[in-house]
Amino acid sequence: MPVVGECALCNAQSVKLQNSHIVPELCYKPVYPKKHNKYKAFGLDNNESLKEEQKGYREYLLCKCCEVKLSVWENKLKQLLWCLAGKSGSSGLALDKIGTTSSVSNLAYDDIKKGVLSIFWRMSVTHLPFFSDYSLGPYEAKLKSLIFSPVSIAEDEYPILMTKCLLNGSFHDGILMPMKKGRLSNHITIQSVILNGVMIDAYITDSNKPHKAVKSFMLRSTGTILVPEREYLESGIEVSKLKKRLTENDALEFYNDSKT
Repeated sequence: MPVVGECALCNAQSVKLQNSHIVPELCYKPVYPKKHNKYKAFGLDNNESLKEEQKGYREYLLCKCCEVKLSVWENKLKQLLWCLAGKSGSSGLALDKIGTTSSVSNLAYDDIKKGVLSIFWRMSVTHLPFFSDYSLGPYEAKLKSLIFSPVSIAEDEYPILMTKCLLNGSFHDGILMPMKKGRLSNHITIQSVILNGVMIDAYITDSNKPHKAVKSFMLRSTGTILVPEREYLESGIEVSKLKKRLTENDALEFYNDSKT
């Protein structure tokens, strides 16, 4: 039965709501078995068994028009994440390695910026418990206004940074991990999430003067970004449970199944 209500983004009334992805479906592609369209998810505690899911975390939030708008942005973000993972599907992007840092150019700046901010906004407004750590507070309405506006978002406004995360020197693209917000100073909150093994940080602040170190690595309006490689522990992420969980038999079977 169709779900009718108010679109969370454009506020259209009495519209048919889509079962909207909170996190883009692109993040589940690495763990979809090739023979069918379901994936398996597991928690970090080995008493939390594998469960079969389909189409990722979703909620009835958006009208069809807004859903289509977000899907365009997500496709551009997908190209960037797949480029960093060395996958096909990133046509037109240029990738250069400078030591352990990837320099990516020819990016669709505004689409990727709005795509990333829309993910943090959706994680803040959803009622799903998986994303309970996300709350933008007073910035929820501000980001919503920026996302909905046709105007491009300035690069200094809510800067976006990315880090390619490594586990014992290896990159795993099948990792989606919500994270608690951090704080850089009294005026800057950092919202973070790991999508496809890449940590994405959004600096949530009204200041339009990011530190020069942030400016060097953030997504630029010229369509470029510098993405360093860093071990999870170096990024302040406790990975002992993750490392242990990845060696459990059901998790090993889960990853092997996703490749067949």
